[in-house]
Amino acid sequence: MKLKDKIIENIDKSLDSKNLSRLNVFYFLQQVRLLIEIDSLSKKYPLICFYCNWQVHKSISKNSIRNNIINDIIDAFENINSQYDFVKKINQSLSVKDFITQLKEILYKYSFADKHSSLIENDKFWKNFITIMLNEIVLRPVRLSSKGITIKDFNQSFSISGFQLINHNNKITIEILSQELKNKKLLFEFAPLI
Repeated sequence: MKLKDKIIENIDKSLDSKNLSRLNVFYFLQQVRLLIEIDSLSKKYPLICFYCNWQVHKSISKNSIRNNIINDIIDAFENINSQYDFVKKINQSLSVKDFITQLKEILYKYSFADKHSSLIENDKFWKNFITIMLNEIVLRPVRLSSKGITIKDFNQSFSISGFQLINHNNKITIEILSQELKNKKLLFEFAPLI
């Protein structure tokens, strides 16, 4: 049996279990990531690769992973027109909806829908999946720049070194990481739900 066949079998068993534990979500993502790597599809599925990398590292940076998602986020920080525009750009870069679309595409591509279509198209399943996944990457920073990105458009100038997801009032929220704002929390609503 080839590695690819073994991974496809593992993904199928994972979907069979319908169990959305932390371990099952992590294992499923790991197996999907391996499948993408085997078939050299990383550029086609950048959000899957980004979230899978985020799952397995205590922090990630532009230097630690090769992925345009971080460049998109840096661009959002460097080209802020308004606070609304900033939040919109970050949410677009981290789009959970697009992430789920990419996962579904992979599952259809490898014919998992033949057996699991009701699960693949179940929004409640994906909402629970995302909730588990995002809670696993809480407090794992995304480092954008070692020198920081200077922001001048929020009534004060400050430098941003990155961001992380946190639980705030029972919601996943984006926390901006900045030395100047260390004692003040700069939080933005993250729109993770599909």
